[in-house]
Amino acid sequence: MALQNGKTVKTLHGHIIISGVIHCKTGLHIGGSSETIEIGGIDKPIMRNPLTNEPYIPGSSLKGKLRSIVEIINSKPSNRHGGDKDNKIWRHECEGFLQAKDCVVCRIFGATGKVKDNDNFTGVLLVRDANLHNKSKLERDGLPVIEAKMENALDRLTSAATPRTFERVPAGAEFSFELVYKVESIDLEGKVQTVDTNKTNEDIRNLLNAMEILEKDGLGGNISRGYGRVEFIINEFKATDIYGKEKGKIEKMKIAECKNEIEKLEFCKK
Repeated sequence: MALQNGKTVKTLHGHIIISGVIHCKTGLHIGGSSETIEIGGIDKPIMRNPLTNEPYIPGSSLKGKLRSIVEIINSKPSNRHGGDKDNKIWRHECEGFLQAKDCVVCRIFGATGKVKDNDNFTGVLLVRDANLHNKSKLERDGLPVIEAKMENALDRLTSAATPRTFERVPAGAEFSFELVYKVESIDLEGKVQTVDTNKTNEDIRNLLNAMEILEKDGLGGNISRGYGRVEFIINEFKATDIYGKEKGKIEKMKIAECKNEIEKLEFCKK
């Protein structure tokens, strides 16, 4: 049990866990930073794990993409900027706890209070970093773990070409992902409430819809040029109580199939 916004009790009842593999159908570029600038070097490097130097998908990148899709499919207005210094990045975010708790976006991903201090709403979704899953298979198949893709920017008037090199993860690479949804109840009068299974059902359905749309859209940069097409392969989809005891399980690998069986999870039964 935790106190939220100074007066509201949030009680944790369990978790819904979705885990599996993100399979790259085309090259994937999630940009990192280059420590050095070299002539003929990589112009656009990718994110790498600082311990292994292997590519990975930051949880923040996946979570941000899912949030933007949930905003779009629920027709939420982009009413606040995302904290960048130039105020160029806008998103939907409720301005206080009471609004956020009933918002299909903010109750999943969270909102920073704007109306008054200590009025934040903590989101319920945890998105882990997705680490490279099949490095040994790529090496056995003679495929690189990271590839350099040459591209040209063409001047439409002079036809002059400006070459640039993008680093990316090749098609066939796979990353292990895990989404953890915290099943909570909210009480405004100091009493522990039961889980609102209708809201939990709606939240999980929104997440699955966002994952399905992401497969059609893409992840990372340069999507319009063929990068970033991925597929989610679900290996585990289950609900547990706070002690880890299973409270329902979906044994499907495809998102569309999982959506038909959400009510097998105890916290999602209508």
